[in-house]
Amino acid sequence: YKTITEYKKIYELHSVKYLYKKINGINSKCKTITEYNNGILIGANSGLYYIKNNKLTVVIPEVYIYALSCNNDINTFFVSTSKGLYKIKFSYNQFHPKTVNSKSISKIKIKSLLTVNDSTVWVSGNNKIYLFRIPETDILSTEQFNINTDDDEKIIITKEKNKFFFLTKSGAYYYDAKYSNILEDKKLTNILNDNNQ
Repeated sequence: YKTITEYKKIYELHSVKYLYKKINGINSKCKTITEYNNGILIGANSGLYYIKNNKLTVVIPEVYIYALSCNNDINTFFVSTSKGLYKIKFSYNQFHPKTVNSKSISKIKIKSLLTVNDSTVWVSGNNKIYLFRIPETDILSTEQFNINTDDDEKIIITKEKNKFFFLTKSGAYYYDAKYSNILEDKKLTNILNDNNQ
């Protein structure tokens, strides 16, 4: 027979699904973790980091990371930080971050983004949605879309079957590429509202 203490220890050992360890070199809270190029991108309060084969690389130092979006199929991705929007190219096993230059984007606190390809990114901030085309580091074109949201409501951007969706706690929207417009997805909005009650 086992004692109650022994049963508690066995239960505790079985209930632990993950073991977390401090990462040497990152001395702040991690905001987002994303798999990229057989490694892990870590967005933290103190910068953007990359870990591969237990080796830590500082990609962007001393910035607060709001959001990052990368795609393993392309070697370019975008990161929203406290110092602006960055476009990062990954080539020859090195990261090459560059700040996106635009006065108009400096006024937007980007809370969510989705990298479409190496020159296009969806962005949400200030209760608006933007589609930026950024061939190098200057914004070539901007499309701005308004949706009905509560004040300062976070807009999550996602893609499903080549269709872009924009989710808030009060509604769901999608991009209609034919008419270059964002429309409400009433069916998905009803599902979200039923789950929020």
